[in-house]
Formats: sequence, structure tokens, C-alpha cells
Amino acid sequence: QKNSEAVDDNDANNDDNNMPTSTLFTPDEFRAGRIENYINLPTMFNPDRDNIVNELMEQPVQEPTETLLHKAPTPPSGNVILGLASYPTFKDGWLKLVGSLRTNGYEGHIIVGVHPEIPQDERDYLDKMGVTYYAVETVNCSATILNGVSQTENRVRAKCSRGLENLKLEWGRFEMARRWLRAC
Repeated sequence: QKNSEAVDDNDANNDDNNMPTSTLFTPDEFRAGRIENYINLPTMFNPDRDNIVNELMEQPVQEPTETLLHKAPTPPSGNVILGLASYPTFKDGWLKLVGSLRTNGYEGHIIVGVHPEIPQDERDYLDKMGVTYYAVETVNCSATILNGVSQTENRVRAKCSRGLENLKLEWGRFEMARRWLRAC
């Protein structure tokens, strides 16, 4: 005899691996107002993730491999904003990001990675605004991390920084930020 009771797929799935299931959330779902279908899970579930993260956190933080172009004086606040904008020119971006932070009273550290050949007028502006910045030299990534990856012109997905050739900029920026924070 068949059981006529409906089984909730989410409950059944939760019993197996603690992972809920959901309808794929698309822009159409959003426009239709069905935001309850939204789910933000990692693409790969790894129950040992916390152990891996803890092991990584216990490793010593290395000194930055990037060249320090300017170290700003220590600001009154201990807060830090870190970023990477290694475009050949980024004047409008600096004006919007750094300018809005400073003119609105932010008194903490601003530490960024910049293009090694940052124009002098941009350097002068960052110096005046009390920004610490490192030259991030982009290089080709190690071939092993590019296996199976489609070709792209996106700088953060197709390039690495010198000294972190095993991490695309997309991921390596976090390690750079960790090192810059330590050096701060």
C-alpha cells in the first residue's frame, strides 16, 4: 500500500545533508515578487569548511609581496577600509571612493592596491587624502589554476599578482588585504 502523505522535499533533504533545496532564483522570480525562493548557498558544500578555515587562520600572516608606494600617517581611528583598484588610471574612482569617505568624516586607514604605474596626479591625491597604497603587479597565473577555466578578459578572473601566482586576483585580493592589514 502506497503512503498518500506528501513528503516535504526540504525536510527529506535536510535529513540527508542539512542542505535545503529551492527553486533556482532568477531575475524573473525577483520581478514576480517571489523572493522567498531566494537562497544563497555556496556552490559546493563542505562540512569540514570550518576546520579548514580555522587551520588557515592559525597560519602566520606573511609580509606583503607588493611594493609599498606610500604609507600614510597613522590616522586617529583604528578602523580600516581595504581595496584593490589596479587599473592603469582610476582618478574618478579615487575621487568618489576616497573623497566621499574623507569628506564625510571617515578618519580610519584606507589601504589599497594600485597599478604599479599609477599616474603622479593620482598619487598626489591619494597622498593628500592619507591613503596607504601598494603597487600590485599583475602576472599570468600558474597554469594549474586555469585548467578548465574559459578564457576571459576580466582582470580579476584572468590574472594573478606577482607573489600570489596560485590565486587569481579575484581571490588573491583577500590574501593581499590580510597582509596589508598585518603590516598596518
